[in-house]
Amino acid sequence: MRRKITVETNTSATLADQLKAPFPACDIEWRVGRAFSEDKGVLLPYVTARAILERLDDVFGVENWTAQYQTVEQGVICTITAVTEDGNTIVKSDGSGYTQVEPLKGGISGALKRTASALGIGRYLYDLGEVVAPLRNKKFYGEIELPDRFLPESERTGNTEIKVKSKSFSKNSGDSAPKANKGELTDEVKTALNFVVRNDKYNEGKKMRDVWDKGLRFLAHSRDAEQAKAARLVAGFKGVPVD
Repeated sequence: MRRKITVETNTSATLADQLKAPFPACDIEWRVGRAFSEDKGVLLPYVTARAILERLDDVFGVENWTAQYQTVEQGVICTITAVTEDGNTIVKSDGSGYTQVEPLKGGISGALKRTASALGIGRYLYDLGEVVAPLRNKKFYGEIELPDRFLPESERTGNTEIKVKSKSFSKNSGDSAPKANKGELTDEVKTALNFVVRNDKYNEGKKMRDVWDKGLRFLAHSRDAEQAKAARLVAGFKGVPVD
């Protein structure tokens, strides 16, 4: 029997309600959409690809939808085909350009997100308006707390406005790079991992075991000192040589 989801209510949700339901905060990532300067810009939210796939599974059932990808000169086109419980077929398509880092993978991910939006998935995030935040070297380091209406009922706290919580990855004193012993999961390593998976397209949304070693080596030599230090800490924990 097909598994169904509800929008945290006691009544049956329509197909549109199920697709458009808000995601938990952990499934929302942020990127800098436009920088006014080195230290201020506009952030754009997006739903992770993993969360989108899970939403499609929950709404239609694993066996009742497919995603097909077509590469073109400018990027990737994604077509999602889904069959509803009453036998109707839904087909949506959209595309995205290739990205600078891992061009094909980035293009596929972008096309999936755009096509999912055509189904209503994550489209509510467009209602947020501009989220202006402090940047550091044109990058955002921190967290965004969303108003209740953009969250599932289980995560609502009475908040009615967007709250930007800016923070900086802690620096070690001196010029030496930070180090971590292999297998020693300290608070500093956890902070560094969170930094890496939120600010690097190579490792977006990954768990510690899945963080790409090649990506860590590359980031460890980044011109961005914050990024390089975080990568070296995670690499030290995983036992990945970076020099």
